[in-house]
Amino acid sequence: MNSIESPLRADAARNAERIIRAARVLFLDEGPQASLEEVAVQAGVGARTLYRHFPSREHLVKAALDQCIQEDVAPKIRSAVSQPDPRVGLTEVMTAATDMVAREANIIAAARDALVPTARAASIITTALAELLHRGQASGLIRPDVSPRDLFTFLAMLTSVHWGRGVEGSGPNRAIALLLESLRPADAKALPEIDSDECQIPGTSHRS
Repeated sequence: MNSIESPLRADAARNAERIIRAARVLFLDEGPQASLEEVAVQAGVGARTLYRHFPSREHLVKAALDQCIQEDVAPKIRSAVSQPDPRVGLTEVMTAATDMVAREANIIAAARDALVPTARAASIITTALAELLHRGQASGLIRPDVSPRDLFTFLAMLTSVHWGRGVEGSGPNRAIALLLESLRPADAKALPEIDSDECQIPGTSHRS
């Protein structure tokens, strides 16, 4: 790489970063329908520069969602998985997920509207749920008849309540605490049976 090419590439990377961060700000403030033209103005670049980096709305929304996951969610998930007590880890994973949905509801809506696949973004959460559940069951801290899909279903129900931006109170934390209490094996009543092929969260594996 010559001395001219390197600064050009660095400048392009900075422009892409400004565009993504501007998109996140506008989605947060103006909603999922924020225009790409507004994003370009907010980022301080021309429309041609924006489209050179992100040829379509889908490309930009995906980049914004990926950055949100990698910067704001992934570090919390890694910390949760390393917790000695898997119940604490599960609490942290679910808290991180509900916080993200509340904070980034507009990006998630924009992803849905632009038909951006979100399975990859969600996989970091679902994989952590499965791993922590397995550890908790292996150590006798969590009842053995709970499946990863049970946790995923509960999380989907919880986030669908839409703890939106500006909503205050202990609702999500209370609901998560209630879930964790229900996972204790002591005096637990048997759950209805579940088909073996329904026990796994799509895209994850139950580690041994």
